Amino acid sequence: MEKLKQLYLSVLLIGTFLIFLPQLCSADMAAGFLMYNLPIFGLVAFMGIWIIEALTIKDRLEGTPQRALFAALVVNLVTTLLGALTLFVRKNFLPENILSYESFVLLVLFFLLSILIEALILRFYYRKEDGRKVTTTSFFMNLKSYLFLTVFLIGDLTTIGGAIISAIIIPYFFLNTFKLLSAGRETSGLKKRIVIPLIIILSVVLYGVIFVGVVKKMPDQSIRKKTKDARIIEAMSQIRTKAELIKIEEGNYTLLDCDYDSEMQTLCTDIDINSPGSFTSKNFHTSQTNYCVYVLLNQKYDGKDDYYCIDSTGVAGRTTSANLGITECAGNNYSCPSVR
Repeated sequence: MEKLKQLYLSVLLIGTFLIFLPQLCSADMAAGFLMYNLPIFGLVAFMGIWIIEALTIKDRLEGTPQRALFAALVVNLVTTLLGALTLFVRKNFLPENILSYESFVLLVLFFLLSILIEALILRFYYRKEDGRKVTTTSFFMNLKSYLFLTVFLIGDLTTIGGAIISAIIIPYFFLNTFKLLSAGRETSGLKKRIVIPLIIILSVVLYGVIFVGVVKKMPDQSIRKKTKDARIIEAMSQIRTKAELIKIEEGNYTLLDCDYDSEMQTLCTDIDINSPGSFTSKNFHTSQTNYCVYVLLNQKYDGKDDYYCIDSTGVAGRTTSANLGITECAGNNYSCPSVR
């Protein structure tokens, strides 16, 4: 009866979070924090989390290493499946996110929810253990996993970094999985001679998949540049609208720059992050009745640096002029050069 109550309570808690904070259950894998570049990185990340949490369970809770390995697999499959479910719900049934994915508060909630869910599952595998010890074990499991995910995410953003981390995680996973599975059992020399080459073969196969994926992704740098340029152009369009609002409110364009208000600061920061050059108030050339703003884009045009330029006459477009900030959009000239 007590176990049934625990089950009902865990279902109630999970259901509550699914209803009111549907993004939270995508804590570990399904949120898409990883796999920005290669789907295989998602598998490697899961392998890393699985073995890290299995080793933590083995060191802190009484039981066989095999049970620790299996329990770690179950808790991560559950959180991953919950994440996939809530990601589906968020994409298909919610018009807006309850919290921004970039929110630090949300990441903390992800962390706490993972601890809660995994602790509840561990209780079914380690019923004789003290509840506090199970909870602290879940805490350390998730702490190590989140640190690993953070490092993996940073490496994944560069693709090559993700491949290097994968090269470390793959053999680490296979070796420790073999140790956990064979712990407490007699392992003959023949089995060892078979297992080691098998681990090498499996690692090489995964390395090959990652290598092919990385090579294929290299040309996609142009896609990244297009995406960044699209964001720049969108922000510049918003600056055009903002410029006219400033003209109406202030009576002139002289205050149009990155420091005008928080909205302009946000737009400038977004452009600066995505532009290969710097974008500051120096890119604004203004007077009482005119203005001109330009920014360097990521993609080149016919081998030349390409810029996006807007001005008070309504011009908005790309240009390869090398005179921006020198004779154009400078001095008494408040007009963009010829644009495409």
